[in-house]
Amino acid sequence: MTKSPFLVAGAISFLACAGIASAQTTTLQFETEPCVVTLQPSYTAGPLAPLNVEVPVSAISCPGFTFDLATDALNSGVLTNSTGQTGPSLSLASLSYFDAATRANVSKNVLTLAGGSTAIAPVTYTGFQSTPTSPVTGYVTHGGLNYILTLAAPVTLTSSAAGQACTVNLGKRLSWRWGQAAYRVVPDSAISCTGMTFSSTNMSAYIPLQSRQQGQGLLLSSWGVSYDPATGAYTRQRELHLYNTPASNDWEEILRLEVSLGYGFGGLLSENQTAGGASGSIPHGPIWGRFSLGSATSYFPPFLYGQPSLPPANVVTQLPASRFSVTPFTWKRSTKVSVKGRRVSPTRISLSISADRNASFQNTTAPTYRRQTVLSSSPADHAVVKRGSKVITRVKLSPYGTATVAVPDIPGHNRYSVTMVATDDNYQGQASITR
Repeated sequence: MTKSPFLVAGAISFLACAGIASAQTTTLQFETEPCVVTLQPSYTAGPLAPLNVEVPVSAISCPGFTFDLATDALNSGVLTNSTGQTGPSLSLASLSYFDAATRANVSKNVLTLAGGSTAIAPVTYTGFQSTPTSPVTGYVTHGGLNYILTLAAPVTLTSSAAGQACTVNLGKRLSWRWGQAAYRVVPDSAISCTGMTFSSTNMSAYIPLQSRQQGQGLLLSSWGVSYDPATGAYTRQRELHLYNTPASNDWEEILRLEVSLGYGFGGLLSENQTAGGASGSIPHGPIWGRFSLGSATSYFPPFLYGQPSLPPANVVTQLPASRFSVTPFTWKRSTKVSVKGRRVSPTRISLSISADRNASFQNTTAPTYRRQTVLSSSPADHAVVKRGSKVITRVKLSPYGTATVAVPDIPGHNRYSVTMVATDDNYQGQASITR
């Protein structure tokens, strides 16, 4: 085979004589016959990030040998065209992922076509950048010989402004009880996309929500841990987590990073606690109320993407661009109310009331070891007692949600109800007896 020399500019060394310099060059010898790369005629990148797709090894065809990732070297090739526009590069990428069969973290090399413009207008590339005035790009080294990369046919790259429509539907009402996790696990079916089935197993979701303000909720794929008492073993699985905890830009960046690495957000704390962030103390008490899709302001917009570090795919994938909508829903703490009654005289009924707002409050005088379940000084946390539809009294509860009150009775069977009214943070709670 005939060799053809290409010059690669090296370091510039200065001679002893002032003002005289000499460019040191290295000569790379290339075989006459190139390695031909056959790509798809066109690729479409999402609107939020450049292209990132896996290319089969068989796409590289070399003279007299089969390209092998294990034994051959690939110098990344950057796509270009006659106008000098550069696009994505063909290069090697190392993927690390969890192999469920062997229960081990493994890694492998793959070919990827990644990077390039995010402009919506299509750009066509006709070859690999390779000039004597800049470092040569795009060649294979096999058995000590170098083979330049050439394109079998032009490739067009387009970035879509919009794509598949995805709808998030979590139902109309979600409730929370004391002792539950700081997040809610929701089924993958809560995310419905046209032409695609979402799966937390090998995809990642990041969907910001807003309530009273921006950044007060989040739906994302994360790792969950479950315990099997029969085997005494812990199992990790991927699942969708719904959070109603405010975040600052600092925490949003942490979320974004952890999602990209395939980890869940570990910074969430329990109710009434805070966490320190890069910009100081950030409140992490939950926000309750009505939620909808968060707008893309200073926060990251919603996205779905294939996760190469997750089974079963273990390949580089790029999901089509998606337009998101979230069916508005209300998420509040539930209110637990119970009542018992006994007749204390022919004309009076004694009602024993217990109420729990599923929160933990603190007495203004001194803290207690026992959880305080209501704000006894708040009129909203006074129990409303009715006979039928008529309000007969309002009862102030203890900080622990308890009270006993005697109310007048009238002849016949009467329904007595005790109601804790709805608040910004709680649903209404009610219990009743008939005497």
